[in-house]
Amino acid sequence: MQSSASLDVAEYEQFMHMRLRTDLNDACSLFQALTHEQEEYRALVQNIQLLVKGEIGNLKTLMPLGKEQGFQVQAEVPVTEFIYVKIGLGFHVQCTLLEASDIAKNKEQQLQAQIDRQTDTISKIRARMILMQESIEAMQAA
Repeated sequence: MQSSASLDVAEYEQFMHMRLRTDLNDACSLFQALTHEQEEYRALVQNIQLLVKGEIGNLKTLMPLGKEQGFQVQAEVPVTEFIYVKIGLGFHVQCTLLEASDIAKNKEQQLQAQIDRQTDTISKIRARMILMQESIEAMQAA
């Protein structure tokens, strides 16, 4: 028959592996997705700045077709005075380049706040894992 301490150690290890590691993986995945989206908005701001400066006359881009990722066609945009910006829930708004730049900068700031919160969440999960590991080692030593 196993002792109470060995059962507690097994429960702690199971909690650490089943719950904390899963939470950490989920938090890291969300962090990476937010960081990727933020980089896309930074690139959008840079491209808009090039359009405003007049360094790009017409624009060639890849447009996704359908809901499948990876299937794209090349498109040419001869008039770059206006741009359509996705504002959420499937809605797009036609904006001037300066308005679109402001929207992209605001979205980038919102994403940075989410990234900061996610970084805190990841740090807390890692701290719990370290505390849990130390508790397991103390229980095994006793």
